[in-house]
Amino acid sequence: MAELDESAKGLEPRKDEDIPEGAKPRIPCATPDPEALAAAEEEPGIPAVPDDPWILKSSALTLKGLKYHGIVEVRTGGGELKPVLKFTAKAVDIRDLHQLAVGPLGRTMHVEARKGSVSTITEGPVTMYTEELKGNLFGIFPVTFGPGTPPPLDVPYAVFTDVTVKQAGQFGGRLTVPGLHNYLTDGQASW
Repeated sequence: MAELDESAKGLEPRKDEDIPEGAKPRIPCATPDPEALAAAEEEPGIPAVPDDPWILKSSALTLKGLKYHGIVEVRTGGGELKPVLKFTAKAVDIRDLHQLAVGPLGRTMHVEARKGSVSTITEGPVTMYTEELKGNLFGIFPVTFGPGTPPPLDVPYAVFTDVTVKQAGQFGGRLTVPGLHNYLTDGQASW
């Protein structure tokens, strides 16, 4: 069998020549911003957040009237300061809401909506202190945002599909969960 010509192999990494030298990639890539992380200050006027974050899983998360405020620090009930991304939104739609949190006696607490339903947060603003947001931005671009890799731009409307959000804390708004189901499972979920 004949060996392929080097130019036809295509398996070696190659520089994308379509992006001009010095230009940013076309998709909203999270980029480390060590200066912003180092400059983060403690958020004033909020209560202590839980020592352990809670997790939101959703097939589609829509954030309306969204504003990214930068990296701040929040204080936990145990006194630790941790860096987070601060967002506000006027309204939030959450398809297939499933929240998980550290529960008592090594268990995991769950809050789940009826399958296929859309939970809503209205009467905002809602303020979110986010440790990590991972999903497909606008259903297309896989992204992971966190204090070490903050969002590169501030958009007023965003949709994330197949999303997992690690929240340090969240305040404001009115949450409606269709078919609310609370339960405990044995073992601590790993986040």
